[in-house]
Amino acid sequence: MKWPEIAEPELLDRLATGDDELVATAASVIRQVPARPYEPDVLQRALRYPWARPAGSDVLTDGAVRQLEDFAPEERSSVIKRFLSGNDRVLVLAFGSNGAPETLTQKFAPFTNPEDRTGLVLAGQLNDFDVGAAAQPTLYGSMPATLFPSPGTAVRAAVVVVTPVQFTQRSRPAATPGPPDGAPSPSG
Repeated sequence: MKWPEIAEPELLDRLATGDDELVATAASVIRQVPARPYEPDVLQRALRYPWARPAGSDVLTDGAVRQLEDFAPEERSSVIKRFLSGNDRVLVLAFGSNGAPETLTQKFAPFTNPEDRTGLVLAGQLNDFDVGAAAQPTLYGSMPATLFPSPGTAVRAAVVVVTPVQFTQRSRPAATPGPPDGAPSPSG
């Protein structure tokens, strides 16, 4: 499978910055984020974090979730083959909310191409790694997690099969201004 080209100039510049530039850029972005009025729905969403993930593998289509186990065997095989054959999809390791239908729906909803609003989530277990706090709070206030080696440990994880457009969107923090390819950024 070919790694997709990331062509968005702003994202490329941000990924190439050194530590001092990154801190200055983050401070600049934070100064641009206006204060938000209290909204009970936003607070309730935050309190539901990390958002439910189905126990098994699933297909997300325009926000609707269907478990792979609910497909007949031949149909299940056909669905998996459709997502995994060819070079037009990217495999992304996900844990926590990054494999949750609510998160994926929010990130993919703005896209006009139906394929970019569809994804396959293959649930499983990642061996010899654990999940811990990453010492870098997000712009919206959460403390993200990261993987680290931990022999003998197993964590729940998934491989999310995405299009190159979805991959670019997933690479953006939710509060980063400026959407890819002219699409509006999902809120959250």
